[in-house]
Amino acid sequence: MKVKLLVLGGTTLARELLDSLAEYSQFHTTVCLTRKTTGYEQADRQIVGLLNGESALIELIKSQKIDWLIDATHPFAKEISETALIASTDTKVPLLALQNKAWAKRDGDNWIEVNDHGEAINYLSKLANNSHVFLSVGGRRIRGYARLKSIRLTARCIRTDFVSKTENIKIIKQKGPFDINNERELFKREQFDYLVTKNAGTQATYSKIQAAREFNVPVVMIQRIEYETGIKFQVPEQLVDFIASHIKPHTGTSH
Repeated sequence: MKVKLLVLGGTTLARELLDSLAEYSQFHTTVCLTRKTTGYEQADRQIVGLLNGESALIELIKSQKIDWLIDATHPFAKEISETALIASTDTKVPLLALQNKAWAKRDGDNWIEVNDHGEAINYLSKLANNSHVFLSVGGRRIRGYARLKSIRLTARCIRTDFVSKTENIKIIKQKGPFDINNERELFKREQFDYLVTKNAGTQATYSKIQAAREFNVPVVMIQRIEYETGIKFQVPEQLVDFIASHIKPHTGTSH
């Protein structure tokens, strides 16, 4: 009998995990996405749509007779991870969490570390007039920065419906990942004075940090908030090996 896994995904790391799981014939993988995205459709997995609250997740776990719940969402998706923990506790299905290790400062980095977007906005409000700030914080968060009228804001995101055309934010609509050459060209063209971003830890978005270092651009770095979750892993293969080592002969569940 196959071991049934439910992966909460929507990140590059989640895709890497699914590729690792595909190498094991004893796993049946179901994917519940946390945002609209593409690239998950494969013959070796079942896609069940977008996550829709704790009640829906609990019902999905029970109806699919899931053996393991895996939270492979963004490290800043605190509410989703809390939903996963509630569902795990309710169904008694073990929860594993897959997150990238946070970026660490290197020689030449100039980071202003803040705890949240509110602190980032407060810091930017004190900058010299007409300072040019690059926002790489996700489309949903951009609008909160629009009240900063004395500085220039340029944001890069996939979805632009969160920002009104009347707001003082220049939008670069692009989808990553972006390599270092792309980021160097962007920083050279735009002449940013500051970068604002979240400490996601993923290599897929690290090039902007490298470019900021090379162009001597200070980075307002929003730190991660620690929250309760499942057993944590940083490498997909380690998580897969953990599950494989805990499989008992003739595994079956009834929820």
